[in-house]
Amino acid sequence: MILTYRQLIEYVHEHGVQVAAKNVDKVALGVFEPLENVALSFIMKGLDVKPINAKLQNVPLYIQSNDQFVLSSQVLSLDDSLNTHYPGEFNYGGAFLIEDLINQAELDLRVTGYPNDIYDRTEVRRTIQMDDLTHTDLTVDIHRSKAPKAYINSSENFKYSENGVIKNNLLAINFRSSGILQLIYELREHIKEIFFAGAEGHWMLTEDGSLKISGNFRKMDTLYISALSLKGFGIYLAAGLGAIIDVAHHASRIEHLVNNEERAFRIIDIATQKEVATTPLRSLKNAEFHLDQQVMKTGSLTSIYLSERIEERLLKKE
Repeated sequence: MILTYRQLIEYVHEHGVQVAAKNVDKVALGVFEPLENVALSFIMKGLDVKPINAKLQNVPLYIQSNDQFVLSSQVLSLDDSLNTHYPGEFNYGGAFLIEDLINQAELDLRVTGYPNDIYDRTEVRRTIQMDDLTHTDLTVDIHRSKAPKAYINSSENFKYSENGVIKNNLLAINFRSSGILQLIYELREHIKEIFFAGAEGHWMLTEDGSLKISGNFRKMDTLYISALSLKGFGIYLAAGLGAIIDVAHHASRIEHLVNNEERAFRIIDIATQKEVATTPLRSLKNAEFHLDQQVMKTGSLTSIYLSERIEERLLKKE
């Protein structure tokens, strides 16, 4: 038996962990939400310049070699006004470039260099598309578990965070993580397959202990990649990640998965930057959240629809 994460929770609630360990072989995990530490690396042949500076649509690229570049999802366009006029709009940057590339947009590449005995050009400017790039790899680094944050706002004014706009006067509580990324990190040794934005994913553990997941950008699906502008805060790339986890005859793994619903979230009052309480993830999944005598609307940047669609897609492959 192969179940989605939601189906597993329902199955365990009805039959218990021990029965699930006997009958469930694999569990499909899926999530679509804004990701940290995303980068696109690619090779651009035929530039014939020794680069010292490179920009794509006026967004800086990191130069790895004469023809290899890296684009960070959260780097902003050089002409972005940031929070000069608060709150900033953050309209363009790496995440939007990644989305434009996968949608086959025509983009302006400018590379400046210095003359030498091999290359005498000082600048190259051309219009490029995805087809002009080779060795396109999208990567995301998932770090060790940290207690995720849910924000409330006791002030009279809206506040702006990585969880989106936080309404004033304790009207809402905003969170982002569904805990699925951390489950993938924690159960990495039992992964049978990885889904990364429509492509096959691969993982490795880095020296700093983070889990690096990579996939061929050319094979990714536009449905599972979307740039987000978080007003007053910055930009992110939302992308779909999923994994098949082997749980056959392992009650402890099933317990670990189910206990994700109890994952503790720190409730931070963004107005004072102080932690006011902790709460389990399951309590944030309701339409309303109760804190003392205050009733708040809950808001999340995780797409439940796309997360479940990723799990269903993994099930069909199995």
